[in-house]
Amino acid sequence: MKIEAGQNLIDYIRRKRVFPFDACRAFFRNLKCYLYNYWITYFPSYHVRHWYLKHVLGVKIGKGSFVHLGCYFLPTRGGDRNR
Repeated sequence: MKIEAGQNLIDYIRRKRVFPFDACRAFFRNLKCYLYNYWITYFPSYHVRHWYLKHVLGVKIGKGSFVHLGCYFLPTRGGDRNR
């Protein structure tokens, strides 16, 4: 692996497709949604569902809102939220 002067290592890896960063991000985004849709959504605690939605999936939930058991969320194409 030869990196030319002024070239960033991450840019080099992305260009050479040594490791597909975008595919990895998409996999984990889909995994988080899968965990919610098939495990967390059926957990009987309102607080656990809201915590997972707010802190893991980044869903904005209004004050006084309620997310019912079995509510299903789809992953977005836009990528992870910015913090």
